[in-house]
Amino acid sequence: MVSPSQSTSSSLSKQGANAGWPWVPLLACPAVPSTNPANTLLGKPAVAPSLARLALALLMLVAVGCGRQGPTLLPVSGVVTLDGRPVAEAGLIFTPVEEGPVASGSTDAQGRFQLRTVNEFGAVAGEHLVTVTKQETTGLGDFGAVGPEGVKTIWHVPEKYSNRKTSGLQYTIGPDSDNDTVRIELSSK
Repeated sequence: MVSPSQSTSSSLSKQGANAGWPWVPLLACPAVPSTNPANTLLGKPAVAPSLARLALALLMLVAVGCGRQGPTLLPVSGVVTLDGRPVAEAGLIFTPVEEGPVASGSTDAQGRFQLRTVNEFGAVAGEHLVTVTKQETTGLGDFGAVGPEGVKTIWHVPEKYSNRKTSGLQYTIGPDSDNDTVRIELSSK
């Protein structure tokens, strides 16, 4: 290891280039070569990379690493009601009948939702089976301990809507569909 008091270039020539990480204050290196031996690496001036090279490297990373992969998503939003009243804080899942990623969302205080698929807004086109869930679990204490009355599930939306096989809910998402006014009307009967 090279100490700050030693000459970097002479120490590297004695130890070899791969003998360890030399002490070179690269952040202190000016854009113009320095005559200070502490600012040299392998006997050559250590120059900070130019702004153009840095910009080109960042541009290449963005172009290669940030390209969106996967199916085309269409924006989907709407309202969930139960017996004509908006359902707040319900979870929705749209599962494609054919292959494809599921879309999910949750309702706000007015029952409105917007679907997302893998952290992007929208859902794949096609026929979807739909589930809506809003439940509350009671009887659990600290650290998952079961209370004296046991664990109970309270369904704020009937349980049948939480299973795609029993919900009876289907929706077709398409480029010509009215995907921004989806109305999911549930009944407690």
